[in-house]
Amino acid sequence: MLKYFAVLLAACTSLFALAQTAPEFLSKAEVTEALSGKAFMFTRRTDGAKIRWEFKSDGTAYGNNRSGGAKAAGNWSTQDDGSVCIKWRGGSKDSCDSYLIKDGQLLRTGGRSDGAVEKAVAMMPD
Repeated sequence: MLKYFAVLLAACTSLFALAQTAPEFLSKAEVTEALSGKAFMFTRRTDGAKIRWEFKSDGTAYGNNRSGGAKAAGNWSTQDDGSVCIKWRGGSKDSCDSYLIKDGQLLRTGGRSDGAVEKAVAMMPD
């Protein structure tokens, strides 16, 4: 009985370890393929606004705050570490974000720490 319990405990520990593995961030090539020529909707964490970003294959980016009506245009580029930077024209704040896939969902986050991953925003195809 003790031997059976030890095997069961080892199996449960292995499953727990697999469930706790850190998500992997997309590489430069992966994130370029995932975003280029596509548009995504997300909900901004700070105020719940519904935002649409479009990543044109020519490097142009368009943003539309569907909750408030503001629009922006700029340029996006993928960095060597896989992060994506958007330099907005006008009043919007420039940003660099990392992207990852978790449970089949594309997520965007401001950094690569565990805390940043917990605050990741789902990017829904539009």
